Amino acid sequence: MLCVVPLHAADGSLFEFDTAAAKWRERGKGEFKVNKAEKGMARMVMRQAANLRLLLNAKVYPGMPVQLMPSNVGVTFGVVNAVASHQSESGNADKKETTDEASNDVAAASASTAAKPTTWALKIKNPERVTVLAQLLTELRKPPAADTTADAAAPDSAV
Repeated sequence: MLCVVPLHAADGSLFEFDTAAAKWRERGKGEFKVNKAEKGMARMVMRQAANLRLLLNAKVYPGMPVQLMPSNVGVTFGVVNAVASHQSESGNADKKETTDEASNDVAAASASTAAKPTTWALKIKNPERVTVLAQLLTELRKPPAADTTADAAAPDSAV
């Protein structure tokens, strides 16, 4: 059984930077969590407050850009969101495609944008929680330390 440990939780507003329009778009308000599996990488998860719709599900990866916003109002970070882009846009999740061609276009668009990291911003009212979150994400994005004990215990095969 996989054990997940919650490392941080805070209520806030999630924004995604739209590069085509060069502006921030609000994706929703709700609870933002940073979880870590016993043996694995950490993930950021956010669900919308009222209907618990998944807004963000992304891995914290080594070298991930993390930055405090001015006046400690939030944190920006660049990740690949595992939630489909057409699902995260408000109002589009409930619309049904009527033709196979339209469904194929949506699937192709989702597949082409799925691997591209985007810039996200999380605004939190409490500046202390913002600082704690920024420090946590900065710590988690560091590459895992190499296990030197395994190297020392391995027999030398170059003899």
